[in-house]
Amino acid sequence: EMVEEIGVSDLYNCLTKWLEYCLSTGGHSAFDPHTISDGVAIADCLLQLDSHYFNAAWREKIISDTAGNKRLKLNNLKHVQRRILEYYNGTLHISLDKYPPLDITRIAEQGSEVDLARLLQLVLGIAIHCDGKEQYIQAIMGMDQEVQHVVMGAIQQLMTLESPNVVAGDEYKELEEQHRQVRAEVSVLRAEKERLLQSVHELEGNLRSVVEEKSDLASELENVRAQLKEAQSSLSDSNTAKVQQLQRQFEAAKLDKLRLENERDDVKAHGRELEAQVEGFQQKIQELAAENEQIPILKDSLEEMKYLDSKVKNYENVINQYKKKLEDAQEMRRQMKALEEKTTAYLQQNMDLEEELRRLSNTSSEVEKYKQRMQVLEKDLAHEKLKLLESSQETEDKSLELEGVRAELMVSGGEEIMWPVKWTKRCASIGVASSEGER
Repeated sequence: EMVEEIGVSDLYNCLTKWLEYCLSTGGHSAFDPHTISDGVAIADCLLQLDSHYFNAAWREKIISDTAGNKRLKLNNLKHVQRRILEYYNGTLHISLDKYPPLDITRIAEQGSEVDLARLLQLVLGIAIHCDGKEQYIQAIMGMDQEVQHVVMGAIQQLMTLESPNVVAGDEYKELEEQHRQVRAEVSVLRAEKERLLQSVHELEGNLRSVVEEKSDLASELENVRAQLKEAQSSLSDSNTAKVQQLQRQFEAAKLDKLRLENERDDVKAHGRELEAQVEGFQQKIQELAAENEQIPILKDSLEEMKYLDSKVKNYENVINQYKKKLEDAQEMRRQMKALEEKTTAYLQQNMDLEEELRRLSNTSSEVEKYKQRMQVLEKDLAHEKLKLLESSQETEDKSLELEGVRAELMVSGGEEIMWPVKWTKRCASIGVASSEGER
């Protein structure tokens, strides 16, 4: 689990020291780490970190004097846990799905260091994301190296939960690695400085011994010279061999003196080189110390960049949503334009159809008139046909009657004189009837 990677005991102790430090800087009195399980100290720390979100109204829900009552402790811890989770989800937009679950019941009943360490780690995450995060980061950098290492590890574990800022987390790891490398180089340079200072001290001792030896040899040489002068004045020619021997000793002493002077010059040159190296190392140590002082500033800049990066990503998401809405609106405009064109076409068709309907209605009225007139004409025609049939029947009857008359005329020859008169009358009557039939 995330907490177990560092060590529950170390994480709990270091985060407790950090919490105590935060409360002391905020003007709170010191608290007993054994009573932290009641949630009061954690609530005070949250109020100090973000008084706008963890406000006084929320703090009033936390019962300060639980008197060892486990139920009151559990109630306080529930308020603290619920508010922390809401802060992570609503304000920091960090999902805690991958964070190991903590059991506040075990904190209230048993004072579980595992669950308290997880809860304090979440409070630490709020501290490095709140508005006054620079102050708390500087406070972390000012703590002991061991505590600082554990707290930074806990922060790095929390940063793995921030999926949008994986790159920023990698940069933070790289910065931490550079920090460790700088510290290692500073340690190596300090050890080298100590070694060089020890070497310079030894060389200075050697130089003093050489100078003392040189002074001894110079005094001895003076003694030899004095003895030589005395020997030259007192000795006779028989002592020439002894004088030559003394001269050879004198020459050897001169050569030893020159050798020692050369060694002294070499030692001085080597000492100057070592001093130059020490100065260079001191300058490099100062530069590394200045770079080390820049690391908290770089960390603050990195935190600010992470915050700005998360804001930029949120703004990009909002812009993408607005772009999508704009595209949908443009699509709706195109659809509305197409519908307006279709509606215009349908209105034109409707107007054409209404005009056609009006023409058809006028035509239908005329057709009705024509139908009525045809009916009248048909009735007249039928009537005329009936009259024609009647007249033709009557004509046939008349013709039959005429034939009968002719037969009578042919039979009755004696009536020839009267025939023209009868015929004329009969024809006249037939003509009158036919003319009426024609009409």
